[in-house]
Amino acid sequence: MLNEAMLSKLDCEIVLPEGYADREASPQFFDPRDDRRRFPRKSCVVDGVMQYQRTYPWLRRSNGYYRVMIRDVSRGGIGFLHSEEMFPDEKARFVFLNGTERGLIVKRCRRIGPKCYQIGAEFDEVLSDLSEGNWR
Repeated sequence: MLNEAMLSKLDCEIVLPEGYADREASPQFFDPRDDRRRFPRKSCVVDGVMQYQRTYPWLRRSNGYYRVMIRDVSRGGIGFLHSEEMFPDEKARFVFLNGTERGLIVKRCRRIGPKCYQIGAEFDEVLSDLSEGNWR
């Protein structure tokens, strides 16, 4: 089970571009009229751990764990920052601070900086509610 001590041993390799942290510090409000998602999103700033699953034979990925920064979550998916580019339909495993694990499928990836990618992904199984993760 993942805990804060284990998480602190993982290096965060994400490099936020200058000014990005200030821009993201203000709370985000999502207008449900502009949102095509099935479930409402909750804005948060919390760390998580991700492990790649072999998806594409041509894409070599380390089997280790990566520290990521979760930016928003819903019962159906998650938005996070990662230091590496990911590709549509690529699969990974997420571990949250309370030990909850979920598979995910990448839907989009946008480069923010040289070591900063904004990734949106769907969970392979819908969360019963947001208390399954440890959101702050």
